[in-house]
Amino acid sequence: MSQKKFRLTADVYPKRINIDPTGSKSWSSLSNKVFEKMKSEDPYFDWSKYDSRTNYPNYVFDNSNTIPDSIADYVVVVFRYRGGWALPPVLGMDSWDGSGGGLAGISVYPKFSYNGYRFNCGYTHCAANVGLYGLFIHEMAHTLFAGPHYTNANSVHGKYFYGQGGYSMMSLGLTRNCALGWERWYLGWIDIKASGVSSDITTIDDLPANGEFILRDFITTGDVVRIKIPNGTIDDQYLWLENHQSKSVFDNRGWKTDGCGNGFPKLRDGIIAYIESIDGDRETPLNSIYLKYDANGIKFIHSKGNYDYLLGSKSNPCHYWGNNIYNVQEIEANAISGQSRSDYLRFDIDGDQQIFVNTEQNSMKQKNESIWLAQRNNEYTLDCSGSELAFETGQKIGLSTNPPLLNRPVYDDITSKTLTPFYLNGISVTIIEQYLNGDVKIKVSFNDINIDNSIRWCGNIHLPNITNNSLPDLIVNSNKCLTLNKSGTPNRHTLLNGKFVNPTEFYLNDSSYMILEANSKMIIEDDSKLILETGSKLEIGDGAILYIKSNAHLKLNKAEVIVNGSGKIIVECNGSLAMENGSSVTLTDANSKILFMSGHLVHPSTQYAIYMSNTGDGSMFTAVDRSLSSIIYSSDTYVFGKSISSQNLKIIGLETNVTIEAEEVYLGAGFEIEKGSTLDIDIYKNSCLE
Repeated sequence: MSQKKFRLTADVYPKRINIDPTGSKSWSSLSNKVFEKMKSEDPYFDWSKYDSRTNYPNYVFDNSNTIPDSIADYVVVVFRYRGGWALPPVLGMDSWDGSGGGLAGISVYPKFSYNGYRFNCGYTHCAANVGLYGLFIHEMAHTLFAGPHYTNANSVHGKYFYGQGGYSMMSLGLTRNCALGWERWYLGWIDIKASGVSSDITTIDDLPANGEFILRDFITTGDVVRIKIPNGTIDDQYLWLENHQSKSVFDNRGWKTDGCGNGFPKLRDGIIAYIESIDGDRETPLNSIYLKYDANGIKFIHSKGNYDYLLGSKSNPCHYWGNNIYNVQEIEANAISGQSRSDYLRFDIDGDQQIFVNTEQNSMKQKNESIWLAQRNNEYTLDCSGSELAFETGQKIGLSTNPPLLNRPVYDDITSKTLTPFYLNGISVTIIEQYLNGDVKIKVSFNDINIDNSIRWCGNIHLPNITNNSLPDLIVNSNKCLTLNKSGTPNRHTLLNGKFVNPTEFYLNDSSYMILEANSKMIIEDDSKLILETGSKLEIGDGAILYIKSNAHLKLNKAEVIVNGSGKIIVECNGSLAMENGSSVTLTDANSKILFMSGHLVHPSTQYAIYMSNTGDGSMFTAVDRSLSSIIYSSDTYVFGKSISSQNLKIIGLETNVTIEAEEVYLGAGFEIEKGSTLDIDIYKNSCLE
C-alpha cells in the first residue's frame, strides 16, 4: 500500500508474561500489570532497538528524518482471553471496553519508566480469538494517523444515519484486504494521479480537454481520481475512484468461506467509488478520533443502486456463523434516499417504536439499530461482503442514474430529526472501456444536468444554480417522468404519522432554473412539496405536465413558472398551490393551462397573499359539473370539468376542434358534428389523467 515508503519490523518478546488479574477493572489496569511484571523479571531489557522514531509527529515535522525519543515506537500487548469463557479471569470482564477485540493504546502509567523508556504508542489485543492481521492494521491506523472508525468498525455511525460496509485499514477481510486510496494519499504514500496525470478535480477547469482518465490497477500503481462534490455549507466531501483488478493478494478477501463452508461470492473487478468526508487536506492532522464528521466518514456507492427494503423473518443459520440474519425484501428503486446492498439497513428491529441511534464516535457498548444484508429476497446472498460493488464498462454515475452521484447528508437526532440536504450537481462519471491489461478509461463531466431516465426521487433535495449562469440547471428530457414521493426507507429515528420517514421536499434554490421538456412529466405526490425559492424559475414545455396530486404541494416564493404550448399544471383534489406575492405563472399560449380539480387548495397559508398572475394567453380551470345544453361551437374550444353532460351540442365550421376533459362525459340527444371538425374526449379517473 505504501509503495515501499513505509517500513515496519517487529519482534516477539521471548517469554510469556503471566499476571494475576485479581482486583482489575479494565484492560488498562491489566496492561499496567504486564509491564510491571516484565520490569520485575527482566529489569535490563534493551528497549533501544525498538526506538527508531519520534512518536506522534502530528504532521508538525517530517518524520522520515526522525530520531529516537526514549519512548518505545510501538508495543502490542496480546492477552490470552476469549469472550464467552464459562469462568472468566475477572467476573464481568466481557463488558469492559475492548473485550470484543482490542483497544487503541496500551494505557501504561504516563510516568512509568522501564530501563529508561516510557510507553505511549501501541494497542491492546484483548480477545485472542480475533484475527491478529486485521486488528493490528485497524489499531495501528488509530495510532498512526488518528484514524476514526469507518466502514462499520465498532458499528459506529457517528453523525450519519446509515452505517456503511466496505474495505479500509479499519475493516479488512470481508470485502478486500487493502487500504483505501484516501488512506494511502493521506499518509503520503501516493499522490492523486491516474497514469501519471493529475486527477485531483475541484472544478471543471481541472479536467483535461476530453475529461478522460486512464486508471491503472489501484493496488500495484496507486492510481486514483478524486472529485470534490458540492455539499452546501458543510465540510468538504470528495468522490474517490479506484480500479480494482485483483492483481494482488491484497485485492482479495481475507475470508475464503462463509460459516457453512461455502465460498463467498466472487468479487467483481472494475471501478469502485466512494464518498470521503474525513479530511481533504493532509497537512491538517486528525488530532482525535472524536472529530465531528470523521467517524463513519466513508460511504461506498454500490453499482446495483439504492432501494427501499422491507424487514422480514429472522434466523441464525451457519452462513453467518450463527449470527442473526434477516430475510430482507428489496422493494422499489429509491435512487437518492434508499440504501444499498453494502449498507447497514435501518429498521425498528426490536419493535419499540423507535430506531436506536448512537452518535458516539468510538463506543461499542450499545450498537446502532441496523443490520447487515446477508439474505435478500429469500436467498443467502451475503451482499454485505461487497461482491458487486465495482462498476463495469458502460455504467454511469450521475444525476439521473441509480445510484446517483451526490453528497452525503448528516443527521440531526436532537432537534429536527432530519438529514441535511442532498444537493444536486451536474457531475457524472462514465466507465467507457476496459483494456486487456485491466486499465480502465473513464470520462468525468460537469454540467451533465439532463434526466434521461424516468426516475423517482425522495428526501430533502436542493437544486442549486449548477451552471452558475442563466442556462438551465436541471432538464427533464422529453417523454421522461420525474416523480417526487415519500421514501420507503427510514430517514428519522422517531415516528412521524406512523412512519420513520420525513416527507419529501424538493427546493429550487435562488437563481436555479429547471425545465420540463415537451411531453415530459413531473409528479408530486404523497405529501411531498415542490418549493420554488426566490429568483428560481420552472419552465414547462409543450405537452409537458406538472402534476400536483392529492395531499401534495407547490409553493412559489417570489418565483416564476412559465407554461408553454399545451403544457399544463394540474392541481388534484386536496393538492395545493401557494403563490407568494411577487410570484408569477405565465401561460404563454391558448392551450397552456392550470387545471384545478374539485377540492383543491389555492393559498393554503396566510403567509401567501391571495394572488395569482396569468400574464399569457392560457386559462385556469376548475373541475366542476358542467351542463352543455344547446351550445354551438364554431371555433377551437377546450372544456374542463368533473361531470359533463350535453343536450343538442353542435360543432360546426371547417376544422373546428373541441376538447372535453372530465371524469365523466355524457353526450345526449341532438349531438351533431360537421364533417372536417373533431371532438376529442379525455377521461380522467380518480382525479388522475389517463
